[in-house]
Amino acid sequence: MKTKSNEYGTQAEQFLTLNGIKFRATLSDTKSPAWGSDGKHGHHYRVTLSKPAKRLTFDFWSSIADAQKGIKTVRPYDVLACVNGDAYTPETFEDFCAEYGYDSDSIKALQTFRRCSAFAKRLRAFFTAEELKQLQEIQ
Repeated sequence: MKTKSNEYGTQAEQFLTLNGIKFRATLSDTKSPAWGSDGKHGHHYRVTLSKPAKRLTFDFWSSIADAQKGIKTVRPYDVLACVNGDAYTPETFEDFCAEYGYDSDSIKALQTFRRCSAFAKRLRAFFTAEELKQLQEIQ
């Protein structure tokens, strides 16, 4: 029986193949995420997406649940589902705070917004508009 999780995984693999994108995730566990000051986070990976003449490398953390279960691999679906949302980070700090519940009078929130905005720009430079549209269909 095919589960929704398997179906999404298959869709992610098809997306990569269709668009000629190579996926590599290497377990790193060298640092905590900026948002993980409480020490609760999943495993740290260095992810590379590449296609002819373009390459995107970034940090990715798996879920806390996967880490607790001892799972030390990350699937393309896990990463693609996250970056799909990241590509559409609100363009203004005020909209970002309203969307994600941050205090607009917080330096930490502003720093988070700036990191998210920079990553969103990198994602939109790597993926075409058509690829971003296809990513939305995986979820």
